[in-house]
Amino acid sequence: YSSPIAVSTTTTLKAKAWRSGWTTSQTASGEYIITGTVATPYFSPSPGTYSSTQQVVISCTTTGSTIRYTTDDSEPTSSSPIYSSPIAVSTTTTLKAKAWKSGWNASDVKTGLYTIIVAVTINCVGDTYIAESGPGTNYCRSDYMVVRHYSDSGDAWSYVDFGDITNIVPNSAQVTSATLFLSVVDLYNAGPSVMGLIIARAGGQWSECDINWNSRTGYGNPNFNYPSPSGTGIMGYDVTELVQDIIDHGYDFGLQLMPGAVAAPDLDRRVYFASIDSGFVTHLQVLYVND
Repeated sequence: YSSPIAVSTTTTLKAKAWRSGWTTSQTASGEYIITGTVATPYFSPSPGTYSSTQQVVISCTTTGSTIRYTTDDSEPTSSSPIYSSPIAVSTTTTLKAKAWKSGWNASDVKTGLYTIIVAVTINCVGDTYIAESGPGTNYCRSDYMVVRHYSDSGDAWSYVDFGDITNIVPNSAQVTSATLFLSVVDLYNAGPSVMGLIIARAGGQWSECDINWNSRTGYGNPNFNYPSPSGTGIMGYDVTELVQDIIDHGYDFGLQLMPGAVAAPDLDRRVYFASIDSGFVTHLQVLYVND
């Protein structure tokens, strides 16, 4: 022994002394119990927003500690599950962890929110249009849909059916983004400065090969007025609030497209969209958080 001994962990220290020509000393023994507060656990990967299931590893720098955790937003206790392997977080989850060690003060609670965003594509399963000029006619199996405003011959509306959206997106979901993709195949006097395009949720049940102008459904709120397309090609329309409304209230009757505000309404104005029967599949791209 030549200088002080640093004892940082619980240690039994023993010492004995010798001197030439003298009887050796007795052994002195002493236990130094080192206590403290267990280090706060930490998570890897860090809490945040992810687009897929995360395998979360919980660690603690205090040797010999036991980590317990919860995933239901409650505080960990000495009876909570013991962490032993990575935790699969597949839905939005608040993860909490706390560490214990005998003779030590328990750690602080580590809390982390993992937000999992799910992406789904929902394809159209049926579509059609109805026309005021043919009030009893059903246009099932046409290779296009049309939205029209004309003061002489009347309007035309289009309907798009996505099946059971609420069977795909959980009713607890918070929709962060929903985009309706349509293929514009032709325009007739209907540029963005002269005609609007209303997209709304259909107000009731309809059938692709039965509905006509006389049997048309109303439309619900919310609904939104977009500028008419400026050209042909695939267009994306933000329908986040519409899809959230469907999820929240179960108004799952699909969407309908109608003419909106029109300048110089006496002119015939039309937008033609590809129908499912033409080969293009109108679809929704939905991003949501499942709580």
